[in-house]
Amino acid sequence: MVPIVRQMADKNSSRLVFIRLCWFLLLLLMLFCRQMYKIYS
Repeated sequence: MVPIVRQMADKNSSRLVFIRLCWFLLLLLMLFCRQMYKIYS
């Protein structure tokens, strides 16, 4: 019982880390696009 719960917790935490990483990349992309827009406009 305990190992199964631990595995589920690990899966959830890794999923959260993945979501945070995606958000971070999205923010970087937005900032980059904004900089490029300022330069070329």
